[in-house]
Amino acid sequence: MISINSLIVRAILAYRSGRFVSIPSTSQSESGCTSADIHNLARQTLSSQDFMSCQSIIEIISVAKNLLAQKLFDDAAETLKKAAISLDNNPLAKNLEILCLFLISHSEVELDFQTGNFESLMENLKKTTKHGVDLEQNHDYQSLHFTRLEQIHLWICALANAGKTEDAILLANETLEYINLNSENISTGKGWNLKQVKKIPAVLRDALSAQIASRAALIISRQAPEGATALFNKFTVWRIFEKHTGLNEIYLWGRAEKAYTEKDYREFLSICTELLAEGRKETLLWDITVLNLCRCCQILRPDQTRDFLIEVSENTEKMKHLPLGGYALPTPICYKKIFVTKEHSFPAFVLPEELRTMLIHLGGTAAIIFGRKKESRRFHAYNVGLPRSGCSSIMALFSNYNSVAEYKERESVELITAWKDGVISRDTLHRYLLYRHEEGNLEMDPASFNHFYLDILLEEMPQAKFIFTIRDCYSWTNSFLKMISRWRKHFIDIDSAMPAWMEGYGRILFGEYDWMWFSSYDALKPHLDVLVERFVKCWAENNHRILTLLPPERSLVVLTSEISTSQQKMADYIGISVDTITEHHHINVSPDSENILENFDRARFNGILGNYMTPEIEKVLAVATL
Repeated sequence: MISINSLIVRAILAYRSGRFVSIPSTSQSESGCTSADIHNLARQTLSSQDFMSCQSIIEIISVAKNLLAQKLFDDAAETLKKAAISLDNNPLAKNLEILCLFLISHSEVELDFQTGNFESLMENLKKTTKHGVDLEQNHDYQSLHFTRLEQIHLWICALANAGKTEDAILLANETLEYINLNSENISTGKGWNLKQVKKIPAVLRDALSAQIASRAALIISRQAPEGATALFNKFTVWRIFEKHTGLNEIYLWGRAEKAYTEKDYREFLSICTELLAEGRKETLLWDITVLNLCRCCQILRPDQTRDFLIEVSENTEKMKHLPLGGYALPTPICYKKIFVTKEHSFPAFVLPEELRTMLIHLGGTAAIIFGRKKESRRFHAYNVGLPRSGCSSIMALFSNYNSVAEYKERESVELITAWKDGVISRDTLHRYLLYRHEEGNLEMDPASFNHFYLDILLEEMPQAKFIFTIRDCYSWTNSFLKMISRWRKHFIDIDSAMPAWMEGYGRILFGEYDWMWFSSYDALKPHLDVLVERFVKCWAENNHRILTLLPPERSLVVLTSEISTSQQKMADYIGISVDTITEHHHINVSPDSENILENFDRARFNGILGNYMTPEIEKVLAVATL
């Protein structure tokens, strides 16, 4: 018989190897009722005027959800009220009116859940159910059946947080039976129908099954031993996943959990080793099994495994919510993201705070239990140049410090656009910027959208310094046109619409234009007459505004073309040793050398530039070269 010590060692080695197993790829998409779904329905049923009204309401709801994700709950609630007022003031076709009401109440449910207002959550769930059933049965909008099932997931969470853990587990059990076609009804809500479930794509049913099973396991894992055993005995649905090709890990976890709750630690360690060696897949059950492994180690060999518990704690603490210098895209599984950097994209898990805290707690020290205090900034500086003016290069030069390029780009751009469109107030944007400042804890903050709220930064961050990178207008225009074209082609290639935040970004910089102009370099060239004027105007007006706002004593101007030779100048200005600035720069290089403006008359370009050029820009370009 294999000794307990050997079984523990095997399980620990499985954990170490399983951490590095590649996470299966997941398609990028929002789960449930997406903006694309809504837009497609609206285009088919509404006049262009009604479509614009509907689109406007959907975008306001999207802003509210963004604020909710940044924990700006009061601002999110106020924005949802604006969406409801906009709906009242812009009558729509009946189906679209109900759809907007459904989406507003759906967002209110999420708000109630995050703020712990469970009484309001129950009322909003009833409203959402009413609107959802109406749309499904009377307007043939069947994709909402999945979105209503997502709300059952929220209801399970709410029940558990309210202390009704048994009710939560029973609801999770019957919902999983229903989603996997083993039951015809769910006791909560109405309008459930197996025919509707069968119409939900299997990938979405599996995504929701993974999340609900993970939630049930998490609820069980936070109970004392006797309570965990009682709850697990009521969660019998795990057995139906034995032959499931995509979610067999639920069955494997169920076997391990059964052995653990029955204190058959030999059996638990054997199954645990098998599960952990396979790595993370679609659920949180890998991490929850790690939690139980650590608890098993504490029971059987507490002294000998203490270092392992600290290892798990530290590894968990290193897991990031965002990749360095990149951003995260959603998938149908809420805790599984696609991390995107300049170089590549890859799937990654972002653990719920509750599970993350329990794993970090295993380390045992006060610093780990309560989370290590953020290191204080050694300096605080912003890069406030326009896009395509050296933001990524500044990030790379300061990579020995806490420097992340385009930190929270999507969230920030969406809220900047909402502010410019009058959807949110300057005060709301201000509160978001303070939240971003605290969350990022950046020393060098190189974001190409910082200039939009430069006045707020100057007012709110009196100790901050500002590096302003400015690029010559001709190469900037050429580079920006090519970048947008590459992004447009990318989304055409993957058969996807341009993300709304990107469209909004383009609009607030250059005004309205047809994105199909950018479908290729060749498609772009016939429209240069219009675009060059807009891009030159954008370059001149924004650079002039930045120069006008920046106090000379708090700012340093660096030409983009001279970034690579300005390390000493930047180090002296920031007050750090030049040896700490890297030689790694110019990392966001265009993948080709084509000149989009090659056939655009240079004299004409210079004439357009002369119409917008200001003495302030001319002076700084001359001084910066000295």
